[in-house]
Amino acid sequence: MGGDIRFEEIEFLVELLSKYPPLESLRSIAKKEGLDYYKLKRIYDKYYRKYLTVSAMYNIRLIGLKSFVAFLAVSP
Repeated sequence: MGGDIRFEEIEFLVELLSKYPPLESLRSIAKKEGLDYYKLKRIYDKYYRKYLTVSAMYNIRLIGLKSFVAFLAVSP
């Protein structure tokens, strides 16, 4: 994993992740593309895990309330 950056891997991830909606899981992407999930996860973690934080936003009007609640994860 180290500090070496391989641009082929980054290009591969960008092309692959741009084909699917943001909420699609890596496991389902790997299955649809016929890739090894663990290899895809290692590449993803190498480049994105440190920099990308997933936040969720819920429309709570659907459960009868009249405002939005957002949860934000801040990396340490």
